[in-house]
Amino acid sequence: MSEVLEPERKLEGMDTDQLKEHIRVLVDQNEMLEESIRDISLAVDDFGWKPLGAAQPEQAMDLDTVKKIAETCRALVVVNPLVKRGIAVRTSYIWGGGVQLGDRSQSWYNRSVKRTMGTTLAQLELERSAAADGNLFFLVDIRQGTVQRIPMWEISGKATSEDDAEKVTYYKRTYTRYSGEQSPNYYQPGETQHVWYPSDELDTAPTSQINNVRVDRSKRVVHVAFNRQVGWTWGVPDVFAVVFWSKAYKEYLENCATLARAYGQFAWKVIASTKKGHQRAASKVAQTPQRDPATGKYLDIGGTAVLGGGQDLQPLQNIRPVDFGAGLPLASLIAAGLEIPLPMLTSDPGSGNRATAETLDEPTRLAMEARQQLMDDALKSIAELLGQRDLQIEWPPLGEEPVHRRVQAIDMAGRTGMLYPDEWRAQILDALDIEDERTEPPGEDDLPLTVQNAQQSDEPAQVDPPSRGDHELRDEGGQAHTEEV
Repeated sequence: MSEVLEPERKLEGMDTDQLKEHIRVLVDQNEMLEESIRDISLAVDDFGWKPLGAAQPEQAMDLDTVKKIAETCRALVVVNPLVKRGIAVRTSYIWGGGVQLGDRSQSWYNRSVKRTMGTTLAQLELERSAAADGNLFFLVDIRQGTVQRIPMWEISGKATSEDDAEKVTYYKRTYTRYSGEQSPNYYQPGETQHVWYPSDELDTAPTSQINNVRVDRSKRVVHVAFNRQVGWTWGVPDVFAVVFWSKAYKEYLENCATLARAYGQFAWKVIASTKKGHQRAASKVAQTPQRDPATGKYLDIGGTAVLGGGQDLQPLQNIRPVDFGAGLPLASLIAAGLEIPLPMLTSDPGSGNRATAETLDEPTRLAMEARQQLMDDALKSIAELLGQRDLQIEWPPLGEEPVHRRVQAIDMAGRTGMLYPDEWRAQILDALDIEDERTEPPGEDDLPLTVQNAQQSDEPAQVDPPSRGDHELRDEGGQAHTEEV
């Protein structure tokens, strides 16, 4: 067969058997090529729709696939301005200016709790990690009463229940442990540690080791998985839904910028009736631009062109040739993937009306409330492991009305008599976010004039009764009178 496939040999020098063998080999190679092309076509069709690595559609994502996805999403959260803006908007609606975890004076609220989830900075970090990684891991030390956050890349395995694949009983952690103090002048390499931790869903007593790796019985892992489906163990990042569309929108803007630079190279169109006119116009327009007397740089604006008869000079760009706004449908897909309105994502009120730019619609508000409830359950689970039950968490309200509308509503309620004067004043101060430094209730002289006037008379006095044509002052001109026709 090797003699048949030699490229140097010509078909004229082959006999019948050699030609038949050569044709058979070519047919086999053609079939293999067609199969390869079909596989490539299927891979191209599946790109963007089934990015699950080697997993089958009916199976869950494995840990390595989730880690690779998280690496891309973490980069987008930091680098891509639209994705960063979208996560910032989501974080501001979910966490607001920070969430207070019960009474901070209690013993369970120690330094580790404050550092991992108690401060505003820690809560914003949790939301960004949830968007980029899709998973949060809290390591609770039951004996010491401390909490530690485990990065996604340190999780290296799991152990599930025999009959329930969704119930994870143990998590494996692989990390580097450093001994001693590290300094710029002295670096001591750490040791790689492998350890299993029981999950908070473990109902029985934890075992001592798994596959010859020790189990730390004094700790529990609380795993919060986002965007997880039935049968899955690991969560999926929020940013993963917009990876392809953020790239498409980025490439669209880059192409528009390239076109704008290309169009900028041709600013004028010269019309001449003769060939000499073309040459004369070219020599005039192509003259070296003038220099700035102060800096010595060439002036690229404000130039003039001197043309002869029968020639015309017209600007090439009467209108804007590149429409950057035509890519907004791509940006809208990013907004839809992050579950926020488009005007809030682009920071451009022109992409929607004022009401759309200032308020949340009902589906978006419910999505943010669902995320608040999810984190509420997770934080309460951590508090229960630390011995704190019935933890009260104050979440910021969603879709809060503007301050002036709230003040108007309080003022109208006070004028109707539904509020006592001290309640009226307290509501106004709360709406304006002003702390009341008074230790005693305000006196009558300290109340607003409208409240003082309302207290002086129980019923408002009416100056003149309405005229029905029989008023005693009708003929004296003391009250205006109109006749209806």
